[in-house]
Amino acid sequence: MRDEILNGIVSGLNLPPAIAQKLLNKYLETLPKDVAQLKQNIVDGDFPTAAKTAHSIKGASGNLRVTKIYELASELEQILKAAGDGTRGKADALMADLDGIVEKLV
Repeated sequence: MRDEILNGIVSGLNLPPAIAQKLLNKYLETLPKDVAQLKQNIVDGDFPTAAKTAHSIKGASGNLRVTKIYELASELEQILKAAGDGTRGKADALMADLDGIVEKLV
């Protein structure tokens, strides 16, 4: 999975592999902290802050072509912005998917 992402960064951003690796390492260093913060915001019921955190994860993931995390963060952001009945359940389900991917990457 990492190699696929690294290749996407190299080709998509037209970067040398060494620089792409540094960007990926930095992303993978901060991603677990950001995901943990997002999860805590959801548990606390702070959906506006959670939506902002999801937006940040979406942006970083999109910039590096980490498509699956980008898509999950985007969906989470929309659900959290709309915040209505069932928001917590939907967010928890998406967070489980996100946690699984992050665990495989890190």
